[in-house]
Amino acid sequence: MQYRLNIKTAHQWYLVAWSLVVQLLLVGRHIDNEIISKYAPTAADAKDYFRLAGIWKSLGFTEAFSDGMRTPGYPTIVYIFEKIFGDYTPISLRLLHILLFAIIQISIFKILKIFCRYEYALILTMIFPLLPTWHFTPVLT
Repeated sequence: MQYRLNIKTAHQWYLVAWSLVVQLLLVGRHIDNEIISKYAPTAADAKDYFRLAGIWKSLGFTEAFSDGMRTPGYPTIVYIFEKIFGDYTPISLRLLHILLFAIIQISIFKILKIFCRYEYALILTMIFPLLPTWHFTPVLT
């Protein structure tokens, strides 16, 4: 069975590529492998997630989350990424965030198509990665 990529499906993937390019141009040079850095100077939550993943790794799940202060959702992702990427976990998570943000544009595009013409939805979706609100990063100011 041969899969044919129609123009409307292609536009969705062009939006993902566009978002990746825009994001990497905006913040790419500031991405590093530190938890708290110029890219993410307010990463207190991230530091806590890494701490919990470390406790989980050394003492077990129950010890890490026994106080009930944090749910294990994001620390689980950190834990899995530490197993896979080791010392490169912070940068791999940042790249994952950039990729997920780009893929979210497909949903935005599909929702906008319900409310406005195809061309307008396409243009509005292309503007989305340019908005600095998604990135609470001082390097953009």
